[in-house]
This record gives sequence, structure tokens and C-alpha cells, in this order.
Amino acid sequence: MLQSEVKTRFRSEEVIMRRAVVSCFLLFCYVSTLFGLEASLSFYLLSKHDKVVRNFGLAGGFHTEVYRDDLQIVLDWQLRNFQAGDFKINFPLLAGAFKSDKPIYYYPQESFLGYDNGTSQFKIGYFPLNEGAGHHYPLWISDNSGAYPAIRFEWNPEHWFTFTNAILFMRQGVQDWKSENNLQTAKTLYYRKAGFRPFYCWEFGFEESMLFLGRTLDLPYLISFFPYQSMQELRNNFDAPWKEKFNDNGMIGFYTKFYLDPVDVYASVFIDDFNPTNLKAANNKLAWNVGLKWLITDRISLSLESAGASKYTYQRHSLSVPPYMYVRYETEATLPIEYNMIGYRYGPNSGVFNVEAAYRADRWGGSVNYEFLVFGKRAPLEQWDEHGGTMPVLTGLPWLNDPVLQYENTIGLNLYGDVLENLRLNGSLGITFVKNDGLEKGKSDTRFSFAFGAQVKIPLTALIDRLW
Repeated sequence: MLQSEVKTRFRSEEVIMRRAVVSCFLLFCYVSTLFGLEASLSFYLLSKHDKVVRNFGLAGGFHTEVYRDDLQIVLDWQLRNFQAGDFKINFPLLAGAFKSDKPIYYYPQESFLGYDNGTSQFKIGYFPLNEGAGHHYPLWISDNSGAYPAIRFEWNPEHWFTFTNAILFMRQGVQDWKSENNLQTAKTLYYRKAGFRPFYCWEFGFEESMLFLGRTLDLPYLISFFPYQSMQELRNNFDAPWKEKFNDNGMIGFYTKFYLDPVDVYASVFIDDFNPTNLKAANNKLAWNVGLKWLITDRISLSLESAGASKYTYQRHSLSVPPYMYVRYETEATLPIEYNMIGYRYGPNSGVFNVEAAYRADRWGGSVNYEFLVFGKRAPLEQWDEHGGTMPVLTGLPWLNDPVLQYENTIGLNLYGDVLENLRLNGSLGITFVKNDGLEKGKSDTRFSFAFGAQVKIPLTALIDRLW
């Protein structure tokens, strides 16, 4: 009798909970309509296997957007078992609930507040960034590892000028509350771009970033419109009364774009650890990118892009300076480079060429691409590759001068289509032919990659109009 009462009570509470969830959902839709908000909700599933996700990766989640006029709120929450290389991520509670010893965790794919009035754009929260002139291989910031906790501002007061500022909070500083020992060192990246377009067909600009440790914010860098490098040299002047004792890593670069309808051409250069007192050294740590996009018809396009980085770019050069390697996690050596790099995906001592032909119709589209990749020893977490951190003697540009290089040729196919009004399917297949695998001369391999996904989108505003 008692057991029956428990079951009845449990079912009653379950019904109440279900009704509460439905009521909250309807109330959210009603309030959105009442205040003139537009809202949508998407559910999705995906699986992948590639250079980064080397297990059979599965993920599922929801994506919701609420927007009105110039404001937007986006939330994308994901449950997944992606294994980044050999690095297994696990949440004990989830693993216990699913009775699994395989990696399983949840992740905020996107979670931000945005504002865009056509002249100014502002974002704050978790979101992926791609900063740089490149399409596939931006040099400054890439979404290789997903969303960053970040703030981004862009200002276009005139058609001939663009100013962009982004702050990436890579890691918070943490102290032990008992002993006051430093448990975790803060790590932040500032990025800034000033672009000029004096003619419709030509744009050029200046880009820079500053990577620093030990503090979450640095106000002198942030509030000054002088280049980061100028502010660093000013503050590091040990003969001045305003001297400050820190050692940050500054990068500068330039880009240009030509809009030659129907062809757009772009090129950019990235100079790592720039030192104005030793300009000769700036020739040794470079990354570059050049490409074009040709809109053949309204539906067909062709893209070509090539990028590369010299041997010591993005890399720490000495044990006597902070570990300011241009990576997201400098203490995790098992993470794939393609996942860990902040900027250019393939890291130092590499070169890549990509060609892609794409077709876009009203309800479906796809592309075919070929990528050629070559690299030697890539060691962004080490100090200039030499034992004890001693700097090697550099003659010219140290790039792909290793005795053995690894070559990869990849052919890929990508497709997507709206099979129903609110249902989209997408997928990709790829095959990679590897020569000198693991920098072992004569060792070959063939690798396959794939990704499949499905997304159902529910326009909440239209749904509530029908329900009410």
C-alpha cells in the first residue's frame, strides 16, 4: 500500500513538473511576443572524427536566440564526448550518471549578449572569434578550440575606417585563500585592428596583439590608442621613474585587401615578439597569409588560400621569460596543435595551400576542397628547440629546413540541405594521404574524417502566435 502511494505521488509530481515546464515555456513565448521580441530555439545532434576529435565524437544540444532591434542574446549549450587528441575530458557526475568510462562533459558553445546598430558592434560572453584577413587560416585569432570568454567591439563610423578591439580572457588568476600561494596565473590576450579604405577597391590596415600573464586586465594598454608596442617600451624604460617590471609578448602585422569584382584578393603578415630595438630579429619569426575568392556566378565560387609560419613563430624563446607561447593552454602538451593554437591553425614551421569550389542553391549547397599541408618539427611549448633554452644562430628565414618533413594531401566534400522547412542536415567526408607520418621517413598512412549533423529550428514567436 505504501509503495503504491509512493508511485502515485511520484507520478503526480512528475505531471506537475511537466506542466510547470510547459507553462514556463509558454510564458516565455508570450512575454517575448508581448514585448516585441523575436525568439527561436534549435535542437541539434552531430558527430565527427578528424585531426582533433580522434574518437567517435558525438554531441547534442540546443541553440536559442532572443533579439529585438539592435540587441541579441544567444545561448548554445552542448553535451558531448569529444576527445581532443589523447586528452580525455570527463565530468565525474555525468560519467556516473551515464555509467561510462569514456569522456563526457557539457560545454557552452556560445553564450553572449550582442549589440549591432550598423555602425557599432559589441559582444560580451562566450563566443568563437576569427580575427585576421584569412578565411580558413586567420593568423591572429581562430576558433580552433571553440568559444572564448571575451569582449569584442567594432566601430565603423565611416565607410573608409574600421576599428576593432577584442579582449580574450584565457585564464583567471587564482590564489589559495589559506596560504595566499598562487595556484593559477592569469593570462589575457588583447587584439586590435585599424583598417582604412580610401578607395572602394582597396583596403589596408594595421593589426597588433599583446599577450600578458599575471593580471586579468591591463588598463594602460586598454585605454591608450598608441600601439601596444609603444606602450610596452614606454613602461619598460628602467631609466624612467614610471618603470614597471613585467615582460609581455607583443605582435604586430599588416594586411591589405583588393575588391576587384567579382574577385577579392587579400594578404597579411604577422610578426611575433616584435622588438623595435632589434629590428633584424623581426625577420625570423613571421607568419603570412594570402588568398582570393572569385564569385564566378551568383551560386558558384572559387577560393584559394595559402598560409605559413616560420620555425619559431608563436613559440617561447627563453626560459628566462614568462611562458607566453601563442597557445590557449601552455601546460597541456598532449593537446593537438590544431586545437591549441590561438591563431594560425597549423602552428610554427608549417605551410598550407587550400583550394575550394562551392555551390549554393536556395535550399541546399556544398563544396569540394583540396588541402596540401607540409610541416617539420612544431614545438610551440618548447623554448626555441635548443637544450637549455639557448637561442640558435639564425641565418635567413628558418622555415621547413628540417631533414624530414611530413606531407599531407586532403580531399574533402561538404554538403548541407534543408530537407524540411525547419530541418537542416549537413555532412562532410574527407580522406588524407600522409607521407613521413610522425616525421618518420618513409612511414605512410591514410586517414579518414567525417562529420554529420541535424538541426531542428523552432521559431518561438510564430509558434506562440498560433497557440494564442
